[in-house]
Amino acid sequence: MTPFSNSFFFRIFALCESSSFDAVGQRMEIDSSRVMINIERFGNTTAATIPLLLWEAESKLKKGDDIILAAFGAGFTWGAMWLKWAY
Repeated sequence: MTPFSNSFFFRIFALCESSSFDAVGQRMEIDSSRVMINIERFGNTTAATIPLLLWEAESKLKKGDDIILAAFGAGFTWGAMWLKWAY
């Protein structure tokens, strides 16, 4: 187990297909209970995926939690950030 995999409360990923989630989680040795995914319920919501996931996770988050947000789009577009939950 890598130190990185346990140091964050949640990882929130926005990927275009669900098989990508499994590959990322396995490669990073992340416990699946700490990865938020909503593609099964909402489909590919593009730019709304991360805000929707944060809204769903809000009741589980507490002040000071570290969260990784990562999104991968079509072609070579991607973005990521690390944030500390403020409330």
